[in-house]
Amino acid sequence: MLCKTEPADPHSQNSSTSGGFSDMPITDVKDDKLGFGEMAKHLAAFFLENDLSRGLVISVEGAWGSGKSSLVNLALNELKRDQQTIRPGGNLETSKNKSVVVEFSPWLIGSREELLQQFFLDLGNASYDELPLDIRKNTRNLMKAYSVLASGVALPAELTSDMIYPQSGKLVGGLIRKSAQLTSKYSTPSLAELKFELQRKLNELESSIIVVIDDLDRLEPKEIVEVLRLVRAVADFPNVGYILVFDPEIVSESVKKSLNIRDGHAFLEKIVQASIRVPDAQRFDLKNWLSAEFVALRTADELDRDKQDRVLSVLDDWAGRYLVTPRDVIRTVNLLRLNFVPVRKYVDPGDALFLQLVHLKNNNLFQWIQRYVVMLSVFADGGKIPDGAGIRMGHDLLAISDTKYCEERAEFLYHLQSHLPGITSSRTSEGLEFVAFSNLEVNSLSSYSRARRLASPSHFSLYFSFTHTAGYPGDDEVEQFVELAVVDRDAAKTKFARWASQERPQGGRMGEAALDRLIKLGPNITQDQVEGIFDVLGRTMDDLARNSNPSWGYPNFLLGARSQIFGLIEIIPNGRRMQVLHNLFISGKSLAWLAGIIRFNCKSEESGWASIGDNAVLTEREFTVLSHQFADRLVAEEPKTLLETPYFLFLLYTWVLVGDKARCLEWVGYVASTDVGFLDIVEKLTSRIGSSQSGVVYRIQPKDLVCFFGSIEVPVERLRTIARGASDKDLQQRANGVLSLIDKS
Repeated sequence: MLCKTEPADPHSQNSSTSGGFSDMPITDVKDDKLGFGEMAKHLAAFFLENDLSRGLVISVEGAWGSGKSSLVNLALNELKRDQQTIRPGGNLETSKNKSVVVEFSPWLIGSREELLQQFFLDLGNASYDELPLDIRKNTRNLMKAYSVLASGVALPAELTSDMIYPQSGKLVGGLIRKSAQLTSKYSTPSLAELKFELQRKLNELESSIIVVIDDLDRLEPKEIVEVLRLVRAVADFPNVGYILVFDPEIVSESVKKSLNIRDGHAFLEKIVQASIRVPDAQRFDLKNWLSAEFVALRTADELDRDKQDRVLSVLDDWAGRYLVTPRDVIRTVNLLRLNFVPVRKYVDPGDALFLQLVHLKNNNLFQWIQRYVVMLSVFADGGKIPDGAGIRMGHDLLAISDTKYCEERAEFLYHLQSHLPGITSSRTSEGLEFVAFSNLEVNSLSSYSRARRLASPSHFSLYFSFTHTAGYPGDDEVEQFVELAVVDRDAAKTKFARWASQERPQGGRMGEAALDRLIKLGPNITQDQVEGIFDVLGRTMDDLARNSNPSWGYPNFLLGARSQIFGLIEIIPNGRRMQVLHNLFISGKSLAWLAGIIRFNCKSEESGWASIGDNAVLTEREFTVLSHQFADRLVAEEPKTLLETPYFLFLLYTWVLVGDKARCLEWVGYVASTDVGFLDIVEKLTSRIGSSQSGVVYRIQPKDLVCFFGSIEVPVERLRTIARGASDKDLQQRANGVLSLIDKS
């Protein structure tokens, strides 16, 4: 089972339930996820028990994100207590020693001079209240003078010898009022005497001062060296201890580069008297921590067993691979909050967790996955995977896996296959190679769509955009429509009619995107649901067709192809299928859709669609029965109904191609017996034949006039007669308009 936790403390700076998951170090032991509490107590005890009369410099070392700052913060909490419980050797003791903490931030300071002056200002402020009253001001002046001389800047006039040495007229008082450059031969003794005097004053501190310099490894190399030189210069101040926090590899390399020396570690050893290494976090603890946080992100809905098992596998396979430091956990949770939480109801949690772990630690693999699932979507939509793409992407994936060992490659591939289909391996003389898009079938992606997986053509974009793509209905909306098609078809009709009229920002209508989602849901749709959907679309599909604006020809969604919405008919078993088709063609109002079903499945050479007919969804018997029903429907319909059907010219040609040309021409002659009816028909014979600078061009083709009026001359002459002599001005204008549309090329 996934790890369950109590809700996080809303006051915790690392709480994931407080609206954010902070990357800041923890300051309270109750937020300690990795057992630093005892180590922090020992670190505090080290300062409390050791003699600081000659100063002390220790380092807390570890990689970025390992928890160095958190460990130091916990130790400082122990130091700040008036009475500190310590546990040396496991024995409980009590110390009444007090410590004042100075958190020095060198990365906020610009020049070397400012660095020195700010350091002594902070040290002076910290020591002020811990010194006897009679020497406080004097000690602060000493520190200011020391910082000025050490930085090579002329001493301000107000720092006179009497202010620094009120009981002495020593030479150094006069020396330090001059520029350090002009008195370079006196600078060393002056600094030495000042330091001696400061040491004498600091011996009287009532509490020790602990100076913490964190994130030293984030400075520029030259800045790191300046801070280390500063610490070395003041390391022997009495009753003052220093905690330097850094990654030793980064700092030693910076020292080596800046000072042009052979061994940066040796330089550090001359400054640091003792060091503590933050232990590497146990992968077990990091996985459990991430597991607990992930469960907290899903409070709105519980995981079923399959999803839970997949999450657990991801924690074992990928969290174990990529989680190294506490910061990795924090950053992963932040990525999940941004990319997963907004869409958690619509994606698979295991795939989402896997993808964000990859996003965190292997950006090349993240980009590869995005390219791969996009191409899977193209394949699912009937597109072709480019030749050689499987080899090329397999080669890229192998480079990303970054290993030459067959066992490691096989393990990497095995874990990846649990998220993405179509990736296989083959053995060559050079070892194990990867191949993408292997043995893929469109139907093989249906299970991924059903479970809303990363490889789902309908859902993959949600994993990368952290929200539903604009212009697509949500899964819950589509699923609601499917259910309504069974229990409340009028409500389903209303919903689809709204989609049919709703524009998408990408172009087209929301209904087209809804049909695409229904097609991909196909394997999950039941027989009863298909019957209901066909009944609803039979009444509303032409509404969508009227609002569509295809790039050319006839909208694909109207075609009776296996890859379009009509392909759902194959879910209906043979014993029931003919009845469903009969109901659609007898009572369906969407004549344009019915025409598309007939036209796509027509095997007549005259149709020009013979090659498509070879891949027909309908059987020959079904086509014969339905084509006769279709022709009878057209004869029986009111002329106005046919004239208002979208893609009217396509409708007429379908009527002809089913072998009923005589009745089609008879109908045309009947409607065209009046001038109004004639114009109604001819105006709708336009077709898109090209484009121009002014946009799409529509023309009436001579062949269409020949097909339905027997010649070009007869309808053209009739148009001229109406344009010249009709008593109705509106008819004259319409006739002239139609004449201008006839293609004369």
